[in-house]
Amino acid sequence: MIKRYQNIKKWFIGDLLDETDDFYQKAKINLVFDFPFFTLSLFILFSIVLFLVGANYSVYTVSGGWIMGIVFLFFLKYSKNIKIAAIILSVVILILVISNLFVNEKILHIGYPYWLSILLLFVVFNLGIYWGIGFGILGSAAYVFYRHYEMYHAMELAHFDPNIHLVTFIVEVSLTTFLILYLIQLYLLTSRSSEIALKEQNKLLVAKNKLIEEQHAEKTIMLKEIHHRVKNNLQVVNSILRLQSFEIKDPSALEAFELSQKRIHAMALIHERLYTLDKMSYSVTAKYLKLLIRDLIALYQNKQEIELEIDVHDGIVPQNNIVPFGLILNELVSNSLKHGIESKGKITIKSIKTAAHVHLSFSDDGKGFNAEMKPGFGLELIETLTEQLDGSVIFNNNILEGVVFNFEFPLFEDEK
Repeated sequence: MIKRYQNIKKWFIGDLLDETDDFYQKAKINLVFDFPFFTLSLFILFSIVLFLVGANYSVYTVSGGWIMGIVFLFFLKYSKNIKIAAIILSVVILILVISNLFVNEKILHIGYPYWLSILLLFVVFNLGIYWGIGFGILGSAAYVFYRHYEMYHAMELAHFDPNIHLVTFIVEVSLTTFLILYLIQLYLLTSRSSEIALKEQNKLLVAKNKLIEEQHAEKTIMLKEIHHRVKNNLQVVNSILRLQSFEIKDPSALEAFELSQKRIHAMALIHERLYTLDKMSYSVTAKYLKLLIRDLIALYQNKQEIELEIDVHDGIVPQNNIVPFGLILNELVSNSLKHGIESKGKITIKSIKTAAHVHLSFSDDGKGFNAEMKPGFGLELIETLTEQLDGSVIFNNNILEGVVFNFEFPLFEDEK
């Protein structure tokens, strides 16, 4: 018997069950099949009992119900749409229950609340609480209307044997109680299985998070070590250049040599600040940029009083682009302190992030560049490094108000 039931079930919904691994979805598919199937089976027994006790008027209602149930099962097999099937089945049950309430006038419908409870459990499980509220309002309104306008008329017509009425009520309550217990058992089983699955998923997530944290910690240590070693190597190079500079006698050559030393020192500062960060991330933070800019100003400052205004955002530059970006800042600071600001001045750095770009402005209130001065290596280096970052730069010079550099860089995908 069980094997035959399994074969019938597989024929109707086997494809639907094979298409999903979600336990809750499988429970809904099983319920949409089992509910009409078990109801049909019990209705057949119910019809036989009613016929034997002489309640033929109920046989027609029950027979109509299981015929519609068979039609529904074939619709489920060929439509393969669980939600639409659940809605249709819910509507069919509601129509059958309400029509039986008003059409079958020879019984008192004491078991109606049981049928309505079954319907609401089914609807809530398959369609959700809001659908359940809607069906509950419709079913309750029908019952209230029946109690106030039809029940007394039904009592006048109920002249059949009380024993028949009692048997009908017992069978009806037994059937509905079985279905209610089945729905509750399925709900509890689903909840318990969902809870177990959720705990298993949480365990997997905890294990994955732990692995990711360990890998991130290892990566952070490795990156910090790399930055530390690069900084040390740059300092060694800088020391060699400083020793070599003692042999240079030409003032212009010595100046160029010292500028190269400071550029290397600036690169060392970039890496030094990176390995002292608490956390390593894909993008550079505003705090890092502020510290780096202050370091660069301290590198070039020569008894100058500098007021610094920095308003930059996190993520305006990825960490793998920080060296060329830092060198751009180095050249900007160098130019301002060497050629712009004499004894006292202000440097302003601001950034704005849009949907696709980063806009960065660097300005000082120094004397600006003389129009007769030719662009030097520093400005060429700024343009070259900006192109390397796929950006653009516009240089505005005002002898009375200082210089302004306006940059535009692409906002990288990981930071959008």
